[in-house]
Formats: sequence, C-alpha cells, structure tokens
Amino acid sequence: MIRSIQLTEDGSHTVLCHDTGESFHSDQGAVMESMHVFIENGLKHVSIQTDPLRIFEVGFGTGLNALLTFDQNALSNRKISYETVELYPIEKEVYVKLNFSSKINSDQRNILQELHNSEWEIEHAFGNFNFQKHRISLLDFIPNKKFHLIYFDAFSPDNQLDLWSLEVFKKLYEHTEPGGILVTYCAKGVVRRTLQAVGFTVERLTGAGRKREMIRATKLTN
Repeated sequence: MIRSIQLTEDGSHTVLCHDTGESFHSDQGAVMESMHVFIENGLKHVSIQTDPLRIFEVGFGTGLNALLTFDQNALSNRKISYETVELYPIEKEVYVKLNFSSKINSDQRNILQELHNSEWEIEHAFGNFNFQKHRISLLDFIPNKKFHLIYFDAFSPDNQLDLWSLEVFKKLYEHTEPGGILVTYCAKGVVRRTLQAVGFTVERLTGAGRKREMIRATKLTN
C-alpha cells in the first residue's frame, strides 16, 4: 500500500492512498474538516453528561480525530473513553511527519505519536483521556459496551461500500446509548436512508468547507 503526505488548503496534512486515489481528509483542510464534522457537530453537541464519555471512532487513520478530541478535552475535568478500529494503520515513517500537533492548543506536542505508538488492544491513560485501538475491521469488531458518540470516518462508499451497509449501521445503532449520536462527513441519500432504516433520526447539516452537507444521526431515548 503506497501512501504519501499531502498539504491541504488550511495548511494541515492529509495522507493520500495511491492505490485508491482517496485521501484521509478533505483537500480543503484536514483540521478544518475534522473540527467541523466531529468536534463542533459531534463532541460539542453531545448532551449526555456522564463520566466517562464513551466515544468510538470508525477508522483511526491519521489519528487526527483522536488528537483533536484529546485537545478539546485537555482543560476539562471530564473523562473520555475513546476506542477506535483500524485494520491498515499508516506507517511510522508517515505519521511522524504529520503536522497536526502544530495546530492544537495543548502543549503536549508528542501526543499524536504516543497515540500511534501505543500498543494495540490495551487501554492507555493520557490524563483524563483513556485510549484504546483495535487492529481489526469494523465488520469483525464486537464492542463490549455502548457508546455516547460515534465518529464514522471510514473511506467513502465509493471505496469501502461494505462499511456503509445496513448490517454495519444496525450494529452501531445497537451499540449506541439512547440519546447518543453518530456523525459523518458523508451525506449521500443512500447513507441517510440506511441510518433511518436501522432506527436513527437523521439530520442533514451544513458540511465542512465547500461540502454542502454532512449527517448527524441520533438514537432517540424512547
């Protein structure tokens, strides 16, 4: 698998997969996109007040979403339990060159590399941020808990259609706490209808950058 670092419009990096021609983040701005989709419309929108807040990310990828979540929570007393799956982790020679740490507020500039270097299948504590990654496909992953927030950041349906299936979203719905939400950058009609079919209430929100829409799906409490 051949991958290389690319610069996006907001000055942050993304990683391009030459096999598929798809990058991990928007070329309009990697940090811009992740902040808009997963932080502003995900993390900051969760109304559930509990410790820890349980987050599940589909596709650890570059680690940007985990880094931004850690950064947003760094000055908070709230505890976060963050789990993610990644079957094809990016190589060390790639992730050590990513410039995301220069874009965060936290003075813990090595945290991105620590997340990447952390041992698989073991929970690691970084202050009030507990982190665990699983080297397994989403299709094979069986969660042992329910989550309050899901970052659905898989590659697009054009390249990973099996991850956007009824089976997958049914599994995620079953492992979402009542009142919990799922956010994703993709707003295709088939994705919206599939989320609704498994029980989510779906909102179409303004997308990141020049992207027209994104999706936030909520599991109602009754």
